[in-house]
Amino acid sequence: GKTRNGWSLGMLDAVTGREWAKAVTGLEETETEVEPLSNYLVGRVEKELGRRAAIGGLGTAVNRDLRAPGLRAELPAQAYVGGVDGYLFLDAKREWVINGRMAGSHLTGSTDAITRLQNESQRYFGRPDATHIELDPNATSLSGWTGNVNLNRNAGVHKVNAALWSVSPGFDSSDAGFTFASDRAGMHAVYQWRNPKVNRFARSRFLAVAKFYTWNFARELQGDGFFTFGNVELKNYWTVFANLGLFRETQDDRGTRGGPSMLSPSAANGSIGVESDGRKKVSVGGNASFNRNEVGAWSRGLGLNVRYRPAA
Repeated sequence: GKTRNGWSLGMLDAVTGREWAKAVTGLEETETEVEPLSNYLVGRVEKELGRRAAIGGLGTAVNRDLRAPGLRAELPAQAYVGGVDGYLFLDAKREWVINGRMAGSHLTGSTDAITRLQNESQRYFGRPDATHIELDPNATSLSGWTGNVNLNRNAGVHKVNAALWSVSPGFDSSDAGFTFASDRAGMHAVYQWRNPKVNRFARSRFLAVAKFYTWNFARELQGDGFFTFGNVELKNYWTVFANLGLFRETQDDRGTRGGPSMLSPSAANGSIGVESDGRKKVSVGGNASFNRNEVGAWSRGLGLNVRYRPAA
């Protein structure tokens, strides 16, 4: 609900029961517990500070009753995440806004379960050449943090998006959410130009230019790229589009799936294409693409699509 003085509150709690699976080996039939009794809790609070700002908090908790040895080796018994977030509009028109968040996680469980988490593909604590992380087979907990800050212009012909972000090696929110990657930090800046005014040749024009970097917590560069994309909608409602990506040589500490870091060669890719009037029942499009890197790998592609729309 939401109170009169600007507080928004939300909570969800769910209890899931044990689940069993039957297995037959020869003439012997057994039952194995495959899902423990679990409690999931999510809580959210946000306070509006006038028309231009707000601050909030989020908490999640997962608690499992792990009786089966196999489940104790696979799942953390407790998983907690807590964080704060907020935004601030910098102008009265609410075009420019800064928003950010900070959160931490703490998981506990058996040594087998925590070791499995340390070796998952989000972090690979057991990498042989890592100097900033180390696999601890005796650990019974895993903790970490994440945060970001963003600057956006949300209106007008000229738009901007810039961000700084970081996810520590031990952060994990997968029990009540998603953790796609950890041991990463990065930044990006994007400029967008969109002109919707109709002229002699076109109905609208769009161009975006982006630059990004990513690192791991050993300060090894994991990504360094430039990307641009643009399209033009012509007077006859046909659209022409193109994009180009350029990527510098960096390290890749995930490419060997837990082995030593490897070199990721510089590369380039791009495409160009055209699409017919999408308002009509039948529309067509075509594109050509390329991809290459500095060690000689390459590809070329041609695409054709046809769309039939039987009704509006």
